[in-house]
Amino acid sequence: VMGRLASLVLDAKAEVRDIYATCLKGLIFELHDSCSTIVCQAVIPKMLQGITQTVSNNPATDTAIKEECTDVLHDLLKRFGENKMWFNEQEPVSHALLNLLSSAYRPSVRKRAIACIGVLSAVMSDRQLHGLIRVLLQNVRNANTKSNKQMYIQCVGTVGRNVGFRIGSHLSEIAPLFLSICGEDREGEEDTAMDGGDAEAEHEVVENCLTAIESFVIKCTHQMVPYLDQLIKKSLALAEYDPNYYAGGDDDDEMLDGEEADEYDDEGLAESDDDDTSWKVRRAALKVLSALIRSHPDRLEKFYTALTAPLVSRLKEREENVRLDVFNTVGELVKAAVVHQDTPTGPLDFESSGAERSTSGAMAQQERNKAALPRQRPAAAIFIKEFERANAVPLMLRHLRNSSLKTRQGALQLFKTIAQNLPTELEPWLPKMLPELVKGLQGSHSSIRLDALVLLFLQAEHYQDASVFQGMAPTLYPIFLKLLDDSYYKIAAQSLRVCGAYVYALRPDRTEPLDTPME
Repeated sequence: VMGRLASLVLDAKAEVRDIYATCLKGLIFELHDSCSTIVCQAVIPKMLQGITQTVSNNPATDTAIKEECTDVLHDLLKRFGENKMWFNEQEPVSHALLNLLSSAYRPSVRKRAIACIGVLSAVMSDRQLHGLIRVLLQNVRNANTKSNKQMYIQCVGTVGRNVGFRIGSHLSEIAPLFLSICGEDREGEEDTAMDGGDAEAEHEVVENCLTAIESFVIKCTHQMVPYLDQLIKKSLALAEYDPNYYAGGDDDDEMLDGEEADEYDDEGLAESDDDDTSWKVRRAALKVLSALIRSHPDRLEKFYTALTAPLVSRLKEREENVRLDVFNTVGELVKAAVVHQDTPTGPLDFESSGAERSTSGAMAQQERNKAALPRQRPAAAIFIKEFERANAVPLMLRHLRNSSLKTRQGALQLFKTIAQNLPTELEPWLPKMLPELVKGLQGSHSSIRLDALVLLFLQAEHYQDASVFQGMAPTLYPIFLKLLDDSYYKIAAQSLRVCGAYVYALRPDRTEPLDTPME
Protein backbone atom coordinates (compact mmCIF):
# COMPACT_ATOMS: atom_id res chain seq x y z
CA VAL A 1 0.00 0.00 0.00
CA MET A 2 2.76 2.46 0.91
CA GLY A 3 4.64 1.71 -2.33
CA ARG A 4 1.51 2.12 -4.42
CA LEU A 5 0.62 5.47 -2.80
CA ALA A 6 4.20 6.70 -3.27
CA SER A 7 4.03 5.80 -6.98
CA LEU A 8 0.70 7.59 -7.37
CA VAL A 9 2.17 10.77 -5.92
CA LEU A 10 4.56 10.75 -8.89
CA ASP A 11 2.26 9.47 -11.61
CA ALA A 12 -1.28 10.55 -10.73
CA LYS A 13 -3.15 13.41 -12.34
CA ALA A 14 -2.67 16.84 -10.86
CA GLU A 15 -6.26 16.94 -9.59
CA VAL A 16 -5.78 13.97 -7.25
CA ARG A 17 -2.04 14.05 -6.53
CA ASP A 18 -2.49 16.00 -3.29
CA ILE A 19 -5.09 13.44 -2.15
CA TYR A 20 -2.62 10.58 -2.51
CA ALA A 21 0.08 12.62 -0.75
CA THR A 22 -2.29 13.37 2.12
CA CYS A 23 -3.18 9.69 2.44
CA LEU A 24 0.50 8.76 2.46
CA LYS A 25 1.30 11.30 5.17
CA GLY A 26 -1.65 10.09 7.22
CA LEU A 27 -0.42 6.49 7.04
CA ILE A 28 3.09 7.54 8.04
CA PHE A 29 1.70 9.28 11.09
CA GLU A 30 -0.55 6.39 12.16
CA LEU A 31 1.74 3.39 11.59
CA HIS A 32 3.52 1.75 14.52
CA ASP A 33 7.25 2.20 15.01
CA SER A 34 7.81 -1.45 14.08
CA CYS A 35 6.77 -0.58 10.50
CA SER A 36 9.49 2.05 10.07
CA THR A 37 11.78 -0.17 7.97
CA ILE A 38 8.99 -1.09 5.56
CA VAL A 39 7.94 2.55 5.22
CA CYS A 40 11.50 3.79 4.57
CA GLN A 41 12.15 1.09 1.96
CA ALA A 42 8.88 1.76 0.14
CA VAL A 43 8.69 5.55 0.26
CA ILE A 44 12.14 7.18 0.41
CA PRO A 45 13.38 5.98 -3.04
CA LYS A 46 10.16 7.19 -4.67
CA MET A 47 10.28 10.58 -2.98
CA LEU A 48 13.94 10.97 -3.89
CA GLN A 49 13.08 10.16 -7.49
CA GLY A 50 10.36 12.81 -7.52
CA ILE A 51 12.73 15.42 -6.11
CA THR A 52 15.70 14.73 -8.36
CA GLN A 53 14.26 13.60 -11.70
CA THR A 54 12.12 15.21 -14.37
CA VAL A 55 8.96 13.12 -14.20
CA SER A 56 6.89 15.20 -16.61
CA ASN A 57 7.48 17.39 -19.63
CA ASN A 58 5.47 20.12 -17.97
CA PRO A 59 7.62 22.29 -15.62
CA ALA A 60 4.57 23.24 -13.54
CA THR A 61 3.75 19.57 -12.99
CA ASP A 62 7.33 18.80 -12.03
CA THR A 63 7.28 21.62 -9.49
CA ALA A 64 4.03 20.35 -7.98
CA ILE A 65 5.50 16.85 -7.72
CA LYS A 66 8.62 18.17 -5.98
CA GLU A 67 6.46 20.06 -3.50
CA GLU A 68 4.40 16.99 -2.62
CA CYS A 69 7.45 14.71 -2.42
CA THR A 70 9.26 17.15 -0.15
CA ASP A 71 6.23 17.38 2.12
CA VAL A 72 5.94 13.59 2.36
CA LEU A 73 9.68 13.22 2.97
CA HIS A 74 9.52 15.83 5.73
CA ASP A 75 6.79 13.92 7.59
CA LEU A 76 8.54 10.59 7.06
CA LEU A 77 11.89 11.83 8.43
CA LYS A 78 10.15 13.43 11.36
CA ARG A 79 8.38 10.16 12.19
CA PHE A 80 10.89 7.46 11.23
CA GLY A 81 14.10 9.38 10.55
CA GLU A 82 16.09 7.53 13.23
CA ASN A 83 15.70 4.20 11.42
CA LYS A 84 19.24 3.13 10.45
CA MET A 85 18.08 1.26 7.37
CA TRP A 86 18.09 4.37 5.20
CA PHE A 87 21.24 6.02 6.60
CA ASN A 88 23.15 5.20 3.40
CA GLU A 89 20.63 7.38 1.56
CA GLN A 90 21.29 10.46 3.69
CA GLU A 91 23.94 11.87 1.36
CA PRO A 92 21.75 11.62 -1.81
CA VAL A 93 18.74 13.03 0.05
CA SER A 94 20.81 15.90 1.42
CA HIS A 95 22.21 16.79 -2.01
CA ALA A 96 18.76 16.59 -3.60
CA LEU A 97 17.25 18.94 -1.02
CA LEU A 98 20.14 21.40 -1.28
CA ASN A 99 19.57 21.56 -5.05
CA LEU A 100 15.99 22.66 -4.38
CA LEU A 101 17.32 25.81 -2.66
CA SER A 102 18.59 27.23 -5.93
CA SER A 103 16.86 30.25 -7.42
CA ALA A 104 15.56 28.07 -10.27
CA TYR A 105 12.70 26.95 -8.03
CA ARG A 106 9.86 29.03 -6.75
CA PRO A 107 9.76 30.11 -3.08
CA SER A 108 7.17 27.50 -2.06
CA VAL A 109 9.53 24.67 -3.10
CA ARG A 110 12.50 26.26 -1.38
CA LYS A 111 10.53 26.80 1.81
CA ARG A 112 9.54 23.11 1.93
CA ALA A 113 13.12 22.07 1.22
CA ILE A 114 14.40 24.15 4.15
CA ALA A 115 11.93 22.52 6.53
CA CYS A 116 12.92 19.08 5.24
CA ILE A 117 16.66 19.81 5.59
CA GLY A 118 16.03 20.87 9.18
CA VAL A 119 14.37 17.54 10.03
CA LEU A 120 17.06 15.64 8.13
CA SER A 121 19.86 17.39 10.02
CA ALA A 122 18.50 16.13 13.33
CA VAL A 123 19.29 12.50 12.38
CA MET A 124 22.55 13.13 10.54
CA SER A 125 25.89 11.92 11.85
CA ASP A 126 28.38 14.54 12.99
CA ARG A 127 30.41 14.10 9.82
CA GLN A 128 27.42 14.59 7.55
CA LEU A 129 26.17 17.54 9.61
CA HIS A 130 29.58 19.17 9.31
CA GLY A 131 29.46 18.75 5.53
CA LEU A 132 25.94 20.17 5.33
CA ILE A 133 26.78 23.28 7.36
CA ARG A 134 29.98 23.82 5.39
CA VAL A 135 28.01 23.79 2.11
CA LEU A 136 25.34 26.14 3.48
CA LEU A 137 27.89 28.65 4.78
CA GLN A 138 29.75 28.59 1.49
CA ASN A 139 26.47 29.31 -0.29
CA VAL A 140 25.80 32.20 2.09
CA ARG A 141 29.16 33.73 1.23
CA ASN A 142 28.79 33.17 -2.52
CA ALA A 143 25.12 34.14 -2.89
CA ASN A 144 24.75 36.61 -5.75
CA THR A 145 21.41 38.05 -4.63
CA LYS A 146 19.91 39.11 -1.31
CA SER A 147 17.08 36.64 -1.83
CA ASN A 148 19.45 33.69 -2.19
CA LYS A 149 21.51 34.80 0.81
CA GLN A 150 18.36 35.12 2.91
CA MET A 151 17.28 31.60 1.90
CA TYR A 152 20.58 29.98 2.90
CA ILE A 153 20.74 31.93 6.16
CA GLN A 154 17.22 30.78 6.95
CA CYS A 155 18.28 27.20 6.27
CA VAL A 156 21.24 27.48 8.66
CA GLY A 157 18.90 28.81 11.34
CA THR A 158 16.46 25.95 10.77
CA VAL A 159 19.27 23.41 11.05
CA GLY A 160 20.43 25.06 14.27
CA ARG A 161 16.97 24.87 15.83
CA ASN A 162 16.68 21.18 14.93
CA VAL A 163 20.11 19.92 15.97
CA GLY A 164 20.33 21.99 19.16
CA PHE A 165 23.66 21.89 20.99
CA ARG A 166 25.31 19.92 18.17
CA ILE A 167 25.71 23.08 16.15
CA GLY A 168 27.85 24.57 18.93
CA SER A 169 31.08 23.24 17.42
CA HIS A 170 30.35 25.21 14.23
CA LEU A 171 29.54 28.56 15.85
CA SER A 172 33.14 29.75 15.63
CA GLU A 173 32.48 29.99 11.90
CA ILE A 174 28.76 30.79 11.85
CA ALA A 175 28.56 33.53 14.48
CA PRO A 176 31.24 35.89 13.05
CA LEU A 177 29.75 35.50 9.57
CA PHE A 178 26.20 36.30 10.68
CA LEU A 179 27.30 39.18 12.89
CA SER A 180 29.23 40.67 9.98
CA ILE A 181 26.16 40.38 7.76
CA CYS A 182 24.09 42.17 10.40
CA GLY A 183 26.68 44.94 10.41
CA GLU A 184 26.83 45.43 6.64
CA ASP A 185 25.81 48.90 5.46
CA ARG A 186 24.92 49.99 8.98
CA GLU A 187 27.23 52.98 8.80
CA GLY A 188 25.46 55.95 7.32
CA GLU A 189 22.23 53.99 7.22
CA GLU A 190 20.06 57.10 7.50
CA ASP A 191 21.32 58.37 4.19
CA THR A 192 22.20 55.49 1.93
CA ALA A 193 21.68 52.03 3.38
CA MET A 194 17.98 51.75 2.66
CA ASP A 195 17.83 53.66 -0.58
CA GLY A 196 16.72 51.78 -3.64
CA GLY A 197 14.69 48.64 -4.15
CA ASP A 198 16.88 46.28 -2.10
CA ALA A 199 15.76 47.61 1.29
CA GLU A 200 13.16 44.90 1.88
CA ALA A 201 15.58 42.15 0.85
CA GLU A 202 18.24 43.59 3.13
CA HIS A 203 15.79 43.62 6.02
CA GLU A 204 14.89 39.99 5.36
CA VAL A 205 18.56 38.98 5.38
CA VAL A 206 19.30 40.72 8.69
CA GLU A 207 16.08 39.42 10.25
CA ASN A 208 16.97 35.83 9.38
CA CYS A 209 20.51 36.28 10.75
CA LEU A 210 19.13 37.58 14.03
CA THR A 211 16.53 34.80 14.23
CA ALA A 212 19.27 32.21 13.78
CA ILE A 213 21.47 33.93 16.38
CA GLU A 214 18.56 33.90 18.82
CA SER A 215 18.34 30.11 18.59
CA PHE A 216 22.13 29.80 18.98
CA VAL A 217 22.03 31.91 22.16
CA ILE A 218 19.34 29.67 23.66
CA LYS A 219 20.72 26.28 22.61
CA CYS A 220 24.48 26.93 22.70
CA THR A 221 24.83 29.34 25.59
CA HIS A 222 28.47 28.57 26.40
CA GLN A 223 29.69 28.70 22.80
CA MET A 224 28.15 32.16 22.27
CA VAL A 225 29.92 33.75 25.24
CA PRO A 226 32.90 35.06 23.18
CA TYR A 227 30.50 37.06 21.01
CA LEU A 228 28.32 38.57 23.76
CA ASP A 229 29.82 42.06 23.69
CA GLN A 230 29.57 42.33 19.94
CA LEU A 231 26.09 40.83 19.97
CA ILE A 232 24.80 43.27 22.59
CA LYS A 233 26.20 46.23 20.68
CA LYS A 234 24.74 45.17 17.35
CA SER A 235 21.38 44.15 18.81
CA LEU A 236 20.95 47.50 20.55
CA ALA A 237 21.87 49.36 17.37
CA LEU A 238 19.44 47.30 15.28
CA ALA A 239 16.67 47.67 17.89
CA GLU A 240 16.83 51.42 17.16
CA TYR A 241 17.13 51.03 13.40
CA ASP A 242 14.30 53.06 11.83
CA PRO A 243 15.48 54.71 8.60
CA ASN A 244 12.07 56.17 7.78
CA TYR A 245 11.94 58.35 10.86
CA TYR A 246 14.02 61.43 11.58
CA ALA A 247 14.63 61.78 15.32
CA GLY A 248 12.99 64.85 16.76
CA GLY A 249 14.94 65.24 19.99
CA ASP A 250 12.85 66.22 23.02
CA ASP A 251 9.67 66.13 20.97
CA ASP A 252 9.77 62.34 21.10
CA ASP A 253 8.66 62.39 24.72
CA GLU A 254 5.72 64.64 23.97
CA MET A 255 4.71 62.29 21.20
CA LEU A 256 3.70 59.65 23.73
CA ASP A 257 1.06 61.81 25.45
CA GLY A 258 -2.63 61.52 24.79
CA GLU A 259 -4.63 59.16 22.66
CA GLU A 260 -2.35 59.60 19.68
CA ALA A 261 0.66 58.13 21.49
CA ASP A 262 1.15 55.49 18.85
CA GLU A 263 1.35 57.87 15.92
CA TYR A 264 4.26 59.90 14.63
CA ASP A 265 4.04 63.46 13.50
CA ASP A 266 4.10 63.75 9.72
CA GLU A 267 7.25 65.84 9.92
CA GLY A 268 9.06 62.98 11.60
CA LEU A 269 8.53 60.53 8.76
CA ALA A 270 11.04 60.44 5.95
CA GLU A 271 8.41 59.03 3.61
CA SER A 272 5.30 56.90 3.60
CA ASP A 273 6.00 53.78 5.62
CA ASP A 274 3.32 51.59 4.05
CA ASP A 275 6.06 49.41 2.55
CA ASP A 276 8.55 49.86 5.38
CA THR A 277 9.86 46.51 6.63
CA SER A 278 12.56 47.81 8.96
CA TRP A 279 10.32 46.87 11.89
CA LYS A 280 11.26 43.23 11.24
CA VAL A 281 14.88 44.04 12.01
CA ARG A 282 14.01 45.88 15.23
CA ARG A 283 11.73 43.08 16.38
CA ALA A 284 14.31 40.35 15.69
CA ALA A 285 16.98 42.34 17.55
CA LEU A 286 14.73 42.63 20.60
CA LYS A 287 14.16 38.88 20.60
CA VAL A 288 17.92 38.32 20.59
CA LEU A 289 18.22 40.56 23.65
CA SER A 290 15.42 38.65 25.38
CA ALA A 291 17.21 35.37 24.67
CA LEU A 292 20.46 36.78 26.10
CA ILE A 293 18.75 37.84 29.32
CA ARG A 294 17.06 34.45 29.79
CA SER A 295 20.08 32.32 28.98
CA HIS A 296 22.81 34.19 30.92
CA PRO A 297 21.59 34.81 34.48
CA ASP A 298 25.21 34.90 35.60
CA ARG A 299 25.84 38.10 33.61
CA LEU A 300 22.88 40.16 34.78
CA GLU A 301 25.02 42.92 36.24
CA LYS A 302 26.50 43.55 32.81
CA PHE A 303 23.11 43.31 31.09
CA TYR A 304 21.40 45.69 33.50
CA THR A 305 24.11 48.29 33.03
CA ALA A 306 24.15 48.02 29.24
CA LEU A 307 20.52 47.29 28.38
CA THR A 308 18.14 48.93 30.85
CA ALA A 309 18.32 52.56 29.71
CA PRO A 310 18.40 51.80 25.93
CA LEU A 311 15.44 49.43 26.20
CA VAL A 312 13.40 51.88 28.26
CA SER A 313 14.11 54.53 25.64
CA ARG A 314 12.63 52.18 23.02
CA LEU A 315 9.21 52.51 24.68
CA LYS A 316 8.72 55.34 22.17
CA GLU A 317 8.64 52.74 19.36
CA ARG A 318 6.12 53.77 16.68
CA GLU A 319 5.33 50.30 15.29
CA GLU A 320 2.89 48.53 17.61
CA ASN A 321 4.14 44.98 17.03
CA VAL A 322 7.68 46.04 17.88
CA ARG A 323 6.46 48.06 20.86
CA LEU A 324 4.92 44.91 22.32
CA ASP A 325 8.28 43.18 21.98
CA VAL A 326 9.89 46.10 23.82
CA PHE A 327 7.44 45.47 26.67
CA ASN A 328 8.34 41.77 26.65
CA THR A 329 12.09 42.44 26.66
CA VAL A 330 11.84 44.91 29.55
CA GLY A 331 9.70 42.28 31.29
CA GLU A 332 12.54 39.77 30.89
CA LEU A 333 14.86 42.21 32.67
CA VAL A 334 12.35 42.48 35.51
CA LYS A 335 11.84 38.71 35.82
CA ALA A 336 15.58 38.08 35.85
CA ALA A 337 15.98 40.30 38.92
CA VAL A 338 14.48 37.71 41.26
CA VAL A 339 15.00 34.02 41.96
CA HIS A 340 11.97 32.09 40.77
CA GLN A 341 10.95 29.08 42.83
CA ASP A 342 8.89 26.09 41.72
CA THR A 343 6.52 26.42 44.65
CA PRO A 344 4.46 29.57 45.19
CA THR A 345 5.65 31.85 47.94
CA GLY A 346 3.32 31.66 50.94
CA PRO A 347 2.84 33.86 54.01
CA LEU A 348 5.82 34.41 56.25
CA ASP A 349 5.97 31.98 59.19
CA PHE A 350 7.36 33.79 62.21
CA GLU A 351 7.11 30.73 64.47
CA SER A 352 10.08 28.96 62.86
CA SER A 353 12.98 30.50 64.80
CA GLY A 354 13.70 31.89 68.23
CA ALA A 355 14.62 35.32 66.89
CA GLU A 356 11.35 35.56 65.03
CA ARG A 357 9.37 34.38 68.07
CA SER A 358 10.76 37.33 69.98
CA THR A 359 9.19 39.81 67.53
CA SER A 360 6.58 42.05 69.11
CA GLY A 361 3.02 40.81 68.84
CA ALA A 362 1.66 43.67 66.77
CA MET A 363 4.55 43.62 64.30
CA ALA A 364 4.43 39.84 63.95
CA GLN A 365 0.70 39.95 63.30
CA GLN A 366 1.17 42.60 60.62
CA GLU A 367 3.91 40.59 58.91
CA ARG A 368 1.81 37.42 58.90
CA ASN A 369 -0.74 39.22 56.78
CA LYS A 370 1.77 39.73 53.96
CA ALA A 371 3.22 37.21 51.53
CA ALA A 372 6.99 36.89 51.41
CA LEU A 373 8.62 39.17 48.87
CA PRO A 374 10.38 37.45 45.94
CA ARG A 375 14.06 36.88 46.69
CA GLN A 376 16.11 39.34 44.65
CA ARG A 377 19.36 38.49 42.93
CA PRO A 378 22.46 40.50 43.86
CA ALA A 379 22.29 42.39 40.56
CA ALA A 380 18.69 43.52 41.17
CA ALA A 381 19.87 46.72 42.87
CA ILE A 382 21.64 47.76 39.66
CA PHE A 383 18.49 47.20 37.63
CA ILE A 384 16.30 49.14 40.07
CA LYS A 385 18.74 52.06 40.00
CA GLU A 386 18.96 52.09 36.18
CA PHE A 387 15.19 51.62 35.85
CA GLU A 388 14.47 54.62 38.06
CA ARG A 389 17.16 56.73 36.39
CA ALA A 390 15.60 56.01 32.97
CA ASN A 391 12.25 57.31 34.26
CA ALA A 392 10.64 54.09 33.07
CA VAL A 393 7.36 54.02 35.02
CA PRO A 394 6.13 57.44 33.77
CA LEU A 395 6.83 56.32 30.19
CA MET A 396 4.88 53.12 30.78
CA LEU A 397 2.00 55.06 32.35
CA ARG A 398 1.60 57.01 29.12
CA HIS A 399 1.04 53.76 27.26
CA LEU A 400 -1.85 52.90 29.59
CA ARG A 401 -3.62 55.90 28.04
CA ASN A 402 -2.86 54.80 24.50
CA SER A 403 -5.74 54.53 22.04
CA SER A 404 -4.62 51.06 20.95
CA LEU A 405 -6.03 48.13 22.91
CA LYS A 406 -2.95 45.98 22.24
CA THR A 407 -0.60 48.65 23.54
CA ARG A 408 -2.66 49.21 26.69
CA GLN A 409 -2.78 45.48 27.27
CA GLY A 410 0.98 45.12 26.70
CA ALA A 411 1.75 47.96 29.12
CA LEU A 412 -0.55 46.45 31.74
CA GLN A 413 1.14 43.08 31.32
CA LEU A 414 4.50 44.75 31.97
CA PHE A 415 3.13 46.41 35.09
CA LYS A 416 1.80 43.04 36.21
CA THR A 417 5.26 41.52 35.72
CA ILE A 418 6.76 44.25 37.90
CA ALA A 419 4.08 43.66 40.54
CA GLN A 420 4.87 39.96 40.56
CA ASN A 421 8.64 40.34 40.83
CA LEU A 422 9.41 43.80 42.27
CA PRO A 423 6.17 44.91 43.96
CA THR A 424 7.86 47.38 46.32
CA GLU A 425 9.15 49.39 43.36
CA LEU A 426 5.69 49.81 41.85
CA GLU A 427 3.73 50.54 45.04
CA PRO A 428 4.52 54.31 45.22
CA TRP A 429 3.16 54.72 41.68
CA LEU A 430 -0.22 53.09 42.34
CA PRO A 431 -2.08 56.35 43.11
CA LYS A 432 -0.97 57.77 39.76
CA MET A 433 -1.99 54.54 38.06
CA LEU A 434 -5.41 54.55 39.75
CA PRO A 435 -7.40 56.43 37.06
CA GLU A 436 -6.21 54.08 34.32
CA LEU A 437 -6.73 51.00 36.48
CA VAL A 438 -10.29 52.12 37.23
CA LYS A 439 -10.90 52.72 33.55
CA GLY A 440 -9.62 49.23 32.77
CA LEU A 441 -11.69 47.59 35.52
CA GLN A 442 -14.84 49.31 34.29
CA GLY A 443 -14.11 48.67 30.61
CA SER A 444 -15.55 46.01 28.35
CA HIS A 445 -12.36 44.04 27.67
CA SER A 446 -12.20 41.04 30.00
CA SER A 447 -8.46 40.50 29.52
CA ILE A 448 -7.63 44.03 30.70
CA ARG A 449 -10.01 43.73 33.65
CA LEU A 450 -8.42 40.44 34.68
CA ASP A 451 -4.86 41.80 34.36
CA ALA A 452 -5.77 44.86 36.43
CA LEU A 453 -7.26 42.64 39.15
CA VAL A 454 -4.18 40.41 39.21
CA LEU A 455 -1.90 43.45 39.44
CA LEU A 456 -3.85 44.86 42.40
CA PHE A 457 -3.91 41.45 44.10
CA LEU A 458 -0.14 41.08 43.80
CA GLN A 459 0.46 44.58 45.14
CA ALA A 460 -1.98 44.16 48.05
CA GLU A 461 -0.45 40.79 48.92
CA HIS A 462 2.99 42.38 49.26
CA TYR A 463 1.97 45.79 50.61
CA GLN A 464 4.59 47.87 52.44
CA ASP A 465 2.81 51.17 53.01
CA ALA A 466 -0.77 50.47 54.08
CA SER A 467 -1.77 54.13 53.62
CA VAL A 468 -1.35 53.79 49.83
CA PHE A 469 -4.05 51.10 49.71
CA GLN A 470 -6.25 52.78 52.30
CA GLY A 471 -6.35 55.90 50.15
CA MET A 472 -7.44 53.94 47.07
CA ALA A 473 -9.98 51.74 48.85
CA PRO A 474 -13.02 54.07 48.56
CA THR A 475 -12.57 54.10 44.79
CA LEU A 476 -11.65 50.45 44.24
CA TYR A 477 -13.83 48.48 46.63
CA PRO A 478 -17.18 49.35 45.03
CA ILE A 479 -15.70 48.17 41.71
CA PHE A 480 -14.43 44.92 43.30
CA LEU A 481 -17.86 44.19 44.77
CA LYS A 482 -19.53 44.83 41.44
CA LEU A 483 -17.10 42.53 39.64
CA LEU A 484 -18.00 39.71 42.03
CA ASP A 485 -21.17 39.33 39.94
CA ASP A 486 -19.30 39.36 36.61
CA SER A 487 -20.44 36.72 34.11
CA TYR A 488 -16.83 35.66 33.48
CA TYR A 489 -15.92 33.28 36.29
CA LYS A 490 -12.21 34.16 36.29
CA ILE A 491 -12.98 37.83 36.91
CA ALA A 492 -15.42 36.99 39.70
CA ALA A 493 -12.88 34.66 41.35
CA GLN A 494 -10.02 37.15 41.03
CA SER A 495 -12.21 39.92 42.46
CA LEU A 496 -12.82 37.76 45.52
CA ARG A 497 -9.07 37.17 45.90
CA VAL A 498 -8.35 40.91 45.66
CA CYS A 499 -10.97 41.69 48.30
CA GLY A 500 -9.41 39.14 50.64
CA ALA A 501 -5.85 40.36 50.14
CA TYR A 502 -6.80 44.03 50.30
CA VAL A 503 -8.39 43.68 53.75
CA TYR A 504 -5.02 43.22 55.44
CA ALA A 505 -3.77 46.53 54.07
CA LEU A 506 -6.92 48.27 55.32
CA ARG A 507 -6.28 47.05 58.87
CA PRO A 508 -2.59 46.10 59.14
CA ASP A 509 -2.73 45.97 62.97
CA ARG A 510 -5.61 43.80 64.08
CA THR A 511 -5.09 44.87 67.70
CA GLU A 512 -6.30 48.34 66.74
CA PRO A 513 -9.96 48.92 67.79
CA LEU A 514 -12.46 48.87 64.95
CA ASP A 515 -13.91 52.26 65.88
CA THR A 516 -10.51 53.97 65.47
CA PRO A 517 -10.55 55.88 62.17
CA MET A 518 -7.75 55.09 59.72
CA GLU A 519 -5.69 57.94 58.35
